[in-house]
Amino acid sequence: MCCAVSVFAEKGLAFDIGTEPEENGNTSYGMVQWGWTDTIASRLDLRYTNSHKTEDKVAGYGNATDVFKSNTFELSLLPVVKYFGSTNNFSLSAGVSYQFSKEKEKAGMFDVNGYMLDKGDKGKYFTYSHNKRAHFIAPRLGFTADLPFYEHFKFAFSSFVHPIYFVKLNQDICYHSDQTQFDYSGNDSLFKLSYPYIFTKASFDAFDYARLLAQFSYQRLDFRQMDWAEDYNSLEGKDDIQNITTFRIGLELLSGKNKKARIRGGIYRQYEWNKSSYRDNTEKESKWIISFGTEM
Repeated sequence: MCCAVSVFAEKGLAFDIGTEPEENGNTSYGMVQWGWTDTIASRLDLRYTNSHKTEDKVAGYGNATDVFKSNTFELSLLPVVKYFGSTNNFSLSAGVSYQFSKEKEKAGMFDVNGYMLDKGDKGKYFTYSHNKRAHFIAPRLGFTADLPFYEHFKFAFSSFVHPIYFVKLNQDICYHSDQTQFDYSGNDSLFKLSYPYIFTKASFDAFDYARLLAQFSYQRLDFRQMDWAEDYNSLEGKDDIQNITTFRIGLELLSGKNKKARIRGGIYRQYEWNKSSYRDNTEKESKWIISFGTEM
């Protein structure tokens, strides 16, 4: 879901843009805000993420190639952003968010150990494909605080929550071999209400040029995985409750006080945990992320 932005209250147009390039993908984001008055604004947040990965070594298979691609587009429309406080240093926002996610996986493998095909067919070739398309629609409520103290220091906090969201998922899967009678496919659809998604970010600025940042998000997702049925003659959807937690900590450098044209660059360490009820395991990942952009 779209990330939160800094506190800002002023009439007219304002915008932010940024990017987070990675070895196997990229995240680009932007914000457009229109200030109707000094205390009321409307805002649009956009975010696009793409990633790709190719694996040429798959345990148990020879001459294997597994290609995975994903694309996610996110949009949050906030018709009402209300600023308040003695210097408009607090804000409340309300709106709606939409996310579309698409994943494609294709693989070709020689079953050298007979893991997938019959034992007598080991060493023969088969292909695998799996496609997912998911839509998420959710109300969004947000809060920000901008708290200067002393002359050159500032603490900022921002948070938003999707208390509930609707998930629509369509997916299909296929196993096929031209050399044998191995040809299985299936599809599955899901429409569910899930909850919640929580995002929080805290930062500490020093001398308008440096910032320490910590960011946390949690999502409970009622999802589904495609897998073999009990008779191993068909494929079907299996309910999977996922608990997805992300934590990021890092350092940002800023170009000074000019809040309408301030440039920002950062480096972060990010940790991710995805606990799956169907697989009964927790996948863990950590990575370095760099970011470049502007901010208000």
